[in-house]
Amino acid sequence: MNYPALFKGGVVHIQRLTEAIDLVDQPDEESKVRGSAIQEELEAIRLRQDKLRQQQVELETMLRDSRAWLGLEDRHFRDTLSVTLKLMGAEPLKPLDAAAAVGDEERSQWIVPPLDQQAGADPTWATTLDTLRAPRQKTQKLWDWRKEAPIRPVVFRDPGSLDGQVVHLHLEHRMVQRLLGRFLSQGFLHDELTRACVCRTDDPIPRVLILGRLSLYGDRASRLHDEIVVVAAEWIDPEARGRGKLRPLSEGEKKDVS
Repeated sequence: MNYPALFKGGVVHIQRLTEAIDLVDQPDEESKVRGSAIQEELEAIRLRQDKLRQQQVELETMLRDSRAWLGLEDRHFRDTLSVTLKLMGAEPLKPLDAAAAVGDEERSQWIVPPLDQQAGADPTWATTLDTLRAPRQKTQKLWDWRKEAPIRPVVFRDPGSLDGQVVHLHLEHRMVQRLLGRFLSQGFLHDELTRACVCRTDDPIPRVLILGRLSLYGDRASRLHDEIVVVAAEWIDPEARGRGKLRPLSEGEKKDVS
């Protein structure tokens, strides 16, 4: 048997088979165009994802800075709404579960009183409270919907779910805007914000702070801007300073005081 001839023929056969496989593996023109389009689409998706991540970081930074500038805390926010409800003659916000509120006050659920069912209540509150109900079906009548969809509990932090069991209250929520508007307008009634307070601190240098409220109104008394203006100075006894005036603190010094 001529083994070298058989071996030589087998090598040639393997080479031809390899060339045929390589030829099959080479994409045709249509496959090249399709692959290029897929690569471009994937690149566009990647760029959009990078842009969304960047926007998310920017928004989180803006939220952190705005919280720090406003000094807004969930407890103060919630207490303000409760005070407004009391001014209206209603019950304040109450925790759905008192024990859970003590354990995790920030993420606890709160019950809103039925403002539309009070004696002499403004009937328009019914529409405002509708924002706290589950979405209404197209074929569902208004009164049936209000009867079947009770007012849901509210929270002041993201619950981390989208089951619709609670309503996240924030500054732009319709109900919050209405309650805060009532609270702000109540501040001018009977000079309730005109007062003096003395607070004890560990700072050996006494200071005086004056808080003023700047409000701008537009057409039909629509509130355009509200701001608390702070003026601070180191307190010097009149006997020591004589006829001299108190020196207002700079913005940096005032930040440390307030």
